[in-house]
Amino acid sequence: MPHQRTPQDRARRAALADAAVGGVPAEPPGADGNGPEPAPGCDVCAALARQRVVARRDGDFSRVVDCDVELRRHPHGRRR
Repeated sequence: MPHQRTPQDRARRAALADAAVGGVPAEPPGADGNGPEPAPGCDVCAALARQRVVARRDGDFSRVVDCDVELRRHPHGRRR
């Protein structure tokens, strides 16, 4: 007897089809390597930049964006 598709099966298939036709970007903005530069001499920024390189290599674009945000927000002694 053939498998009866449930509403959840149909919803999952629809979501996958949407993603296949452009519903999910291949890369986020800034994933091309043009993110913020780490501050010279800052160990925190250097570590974030290294994590960003690894995340980009692994295709973890969510983490790439997270590292970019943290680099932009890192205070370097300035007050907000």
